[in-house]
Amino acid sequence: MRVIEIFRSWQGEGPNAGKEAVFLRLALCNLRCSWCDTKYSWLGGTEMSIHDVYDALMKTAGNVRHLVVTGGEPLLWRRELLPLLSLVKARDFFVEIETNGTLRPGELVKYVDEFNVSPKLSNSGVSVRLRLMSWPLGIS
Repeated sequence: MRVIEIFRSWQGEGPNAGKEAVFLRLALCNLRCSWCDTKYSWLGGTEMSIHDVYDALMKTAGNVRHLVVTGGEPLLWRRELLPLLSLVKARDFFVEIETNGTLRPGELVKYVDEFNVSPKLSNSGVSVRLRLMSWPLGIS
């Protein structure tokens, strides 16, 4: 998986705003919003094995047991996140994923306590076809 950064900070979004967490920012995004504040995550990143990411998360987390997976669009890395989040949950972490809501989470729902979904509207500059999701609302 391609990692942009791993850091410890305070959650700024959703119901857990203000709680200390370790953040895993993954590379790539399937949208290109005009006002994106993390355009640096669209490309690049460091290729890391699941075990290397896990070790870095544990080192950064210290006594914090709250993980926020963000991006880019982290659900582009579903296959790699499955074993990683399985390891993290075994350490009793609360797990959040911040997503644009355009991709199905699949089996990740087993390991994620909260999805923070940020739908993109017309002011994003992204076509309606790309920014509309098909789950869980059943929109085709």
